[in-house]
Amino acid sequence: MPLDPKLQKYTTASQVVATYDYVDVDEGTGTIHYKGGRVSVDAITGNDVYFLSRNEIVPSETNTLANANVDFDVKFNTPKVITGPAYIVVPLQSTSTITITGKVTIIHVDANGNETIIVAQVTLQAVPTGPKFIDRVLKVTIPRTNFAAGETLRINIDVTRSGEGFARFNHDPLGSNASYTLSGGRFSAYIPFELNF
Repeated sequence: MPLDPKLQKYTTASQVVATYDYVDVDEGTGTIHYKGGRVSVDAITGNDVYFLSRNEIVPSETNTLANANVDFDVKFNTPKVITGPAYIVVPLQSTSTITITGKVTIIHVDANGNETIIVAQVTLQAVPTGPKFIDRVLKVTIPRTNFAAGETLRINIDVTRSGEGFARFNHDPLGSNASYTLSGGRFSAYIPFELNF
């Protein structure tokens, strides 16, 4: 919002007011809610792209069948510092004869594609047999990590099943699956950023 022109005569302050959502300015940290999704880039399923976005983008697929190991990425256009507690919500679904297990790894990817693990693989609590729609919430602490412009935050999800039948994890950025009471089938990552004013 621009300043009143009468006030501009006596100030050199910026005429832009920045606002932040989910931010604790006092501690200099803020949390951004990323939603994971999947889009098709061509007719080949293996070429689908998994992404992290603050927006509720309509996906081409709302789930991935287990066994699966996929990377959800967000590329930063400006330098960032990530540090503190992060929360990852992974919606899992199974039929009556399957147990699902999942693992989460948080990775820094530099501009050349080199990966550095920030948070080593953490195992989610298993979903026992029985037809279920269950949200698993994982809390991890991210050590202070610098991202330069052009670098990527990657969250790797590795979901496996034991037994015969149907198992999948959901990643609907719109959260439109009412069978999940917490997430609506939305894969979410609440990532803590350091703010510099």
